[in-house]
Amino acid sequence: MDGQQATRMQLQLRQNSEDLQSFLRDLDSWEEEIKEKDESLKQNKPILKEKLPPIRGQGPRPAAEGRGQKERKKKKRREVKVVDGSGKDGRISSFDYRAWDKFDVERACEEVDYKVRSSSSSEEEGEEGLEGGEALEGGEDEGEEELKKQRAVLEKEKGNVLFKKGQFELAVESYTVAVELDPLSAVLPANRAMALIKLERYAAAEKDCSVALALDGSYVKAYLRRGVTRACLGRREEAREDFRAVLKLEPGNKQAQAELAKIEKVSRISGTCY
Repeated sequence: MDGQQATRMQLQLRQNSEDLQSFLRDLDSWEEEIKEKDESLKQNKPILKEKLPPIRGQGPRPAAEGRGQKERKKKKRREVKVVDGSGKDGRISSFDYRAWDKFDVERACEEVDYKVRSSSSSEEEGEEGLEGGEALEGGEDEGEEELKKQRAVLEKEKGNVLFKKGQFELAVESYTVAVELDPLSAVLPANRAMALIKLERYAAAEKDCSVALALDGSYVKAYLRRGVTRACLGRREEAREDFRAVLKLEPGNKQAQAELAKIEKVSRISGTCY
């Protein structure tokens, strides 16, 4: 087995050597072809130079016309617009010293001041004539009112949560803030009246109900709560009127019917609610 392996290795080395020699011959022939092509190109075709931009400072100078145009532009920049004695607009060149000697500086300053005053006065007149300022101010007021109403709603919701928790004093405080923010809402004083009834502050609750009814004469809950406060204050006849007003608005209102029945059956005991 060792002899066979050695023979195979010798054959493999011989084949590899032949392949390497063949590769080197091909490489030499390729180099010769490249050299021949390079020589033929040098002899037959000239090398083209790339067109590059001229080096700064070595290019052709601008024509005389270009310099003249630049000089004219510079002269125009140096010219100053003034008002001469005749009232017509004129220009004085920076090199015209005689004209500058005749230039009236004070008159030119007066002209500038007059133009400034005229423009400012016209702007003030335009502002006075516009009604947009008043409209803008009105728009700002409306925006503030809307913001107050939104805050009032938040305070009302806060009061409702406190009322459900049995924290009636805190509920009254929240409802009070809401009433101050939105005094035209009938719901807010009516809600505060309910909290005041729970605290047995009937006189204050009655006033809140009356305020709510002044804002909304068909507010059923305000009639019911005022009827309760009046009954507890011993004013049964006024209480009956409130409950009857509820039945006119809602004939099937069970709470109003029950309160009327209670007033008829129970007589008032001093210091207690009916």
